[in-house]
Amino acid sequence: MDGPVEVSGPMPPCSRCAGALASVVQMPQHGEDGQPIVLEPCPACDAGAEAAGALLCRPAGGGTGSSRDREGSRLVTAWLKEAMAARGWIWRPRPMTVDQLPHYTGPRPLGAG
Repeated sequence: MDGPVEVSGPMPPCSRCAGALASVVQMPQHGEDGQPIVLEPCPACDAGAEAAGALLCRPAGGGTGSSRDREGSRLVTAWLKEAMAARGWIWRPRPMTVDQLPHYTGPRPLGAG
């Protein structure tokens, strides 16, 4: 697992307030206790947090295109940094060279686009 993964299936309750979660994200690392690191954006617990609040208030619809994708990506990254910092961790992106990028294994492209 290379990056955070959104957990699918039935949503568990918030581990802090037992309320409904917006999502559950499992990090690729394990904590000092050997358990997976799980981050939970909770509308009740995180509404006052800057990045989490912005992510939770972002409407799901209302626009399409790459600008919405970039906005969502920035909000998720900011939330991950914020959630990790609240637990005493720091975000340290792994440097990657072109040689380390995974090779494309999908279907053969039909042409240039």
